[in-house]
Amino acid sequence: RRLERVESNPGKDLRKLALVLPWWQRYLGLTATRTATGPVAHAVHVLLEDYRISVFAPELGPANTVTTAALETALAALAAEA
Repeated sequence: RRLERVESNPGKDLRKLALVLPWWQRYLGLTATRTATGPVAHAVHVLLEDYRISVFAPELGPANTVTTAALETALAALAAEA
């Protein structure tokens, strides 16, 4: 079903990707130069996955509701660890 949605409206997926990608890029930028196995890095990763699910497949209902403010706070905490 997911593949059918992509094929029927690829522009919609690109718009959704535009919402998620900047957050992933920030996370990857913060974790690229060190081992991202600490509890803060893991928590941010989980938040990002829940956000991705809420954007691409909201009908699945992510485990946690994630706002962009929560992502900003989590990424700031991760940056402070550096």
